[in-house]
Amino acid sequence: MNMLKNEMRRFVKSKAFVVFLLLFTAISALNLYSNYNHAVNDYDCYKHDYESYLSEGMTEEEIKAEIERGYTILLQDKSFFKSDLFLENPLPYYIEATQKDVNVFAPVNLLSLVIEPVISIAVIFVTFLASICVTDDIKNKTIRNHVLRYGKTKYILSKIVSTIMKNLLVVFITLILAYIAGHVIYSKLSTDITGIDLTVTDLNKSNYAVQILVLIAAVIFYSVIGVFLGIVFRKSYFCLIIVLIKSFLPFNFKYDISNVINHFMAKIYIFEGAFVHLQQTEEMSDMMHLIPVGATALMIAFMLIFFKKRSAY
Repeated sequence: MNMLKNEMRRFVKSKAFVVFLLLFTAISALNLYSNYNHAVNDYDCYKHDYESYLSEGMTEEEIKAEIERGYTILLQDKSFFKSDLFLENPLPYYIEATQKDVNVFAPVNLLSLVIEPVISIAVIFVTFLASICVTDDIKNKTIRNHVLRYGKTKYILSKIVSTIMKNLLVVFITLILAYIAGHVIYSKLSTDITGIDLTVTDLNKSNYAVQILVLIAAVIFYSVIGVFLGIVFRKSYFCLIIVLIKSFLPFNFKYDISNVINHFMAKIYIFEGAFVHLQQTEEMSDMMHLIPVGATALMIAFMLIFFKKRSAY
């Protein structure tokens, strides 16, 4: 317990805490800004088209009839760098798009919106921070004192628990800040957008408790991976390189752990905002979601055996 308290006390005063909190916050802010900007742009397009209809001499009744007639997508070309969209009767399209953009900020959907970028980048940032927590002991030569004082098994287990707690602290501070900002943005959009019915629709695929528990499980899993890589390679940048290579591989096997996690995330979170869930996967049995649980247990067992046989100094 003393080791955990000391670890957390040092962590909140460290540069790593500040840096990773800023990284997570920056990603969350970018996600919120992208969604806000999308809503504002779609609303601006709606206002422009509405004013164009009025300037052409159309009456309010005629514009209403055009809206009810609906729209037709003539051409939609999406690429990584640009998106071209050609519409027949675009006004109802931009009404629908604005409603959808604002709806993801609605309090009922906001939790998923702020979790999505965090859980998606956790594979890189959480794993890297976890590896740093381990390799710093090796780098600063404090591991010997910890092992002599607590023993190898207790040191490893305490290091895993403290690393999970550090990552959870960073993640939940980020979520709280993003959640507050999301409410402010929703209030502003609801006030600024007029002429469009902003009816709220619940888009959630699961309840809030499940969404939070899955996030915690992901943080635990990636933290264990980071500790595992840190113990094996003893250099945090090796761990980062491995995770980056794995994350950006152009392919995954069907029952690859990344595929299983992506499949599970797509079932739990909405992913209707600007932060798109990129890796869609084939259908698989729900039992496959136990693969990360088994992998976590195996990594912990391996670390306990490996560290006992390997010199800690």
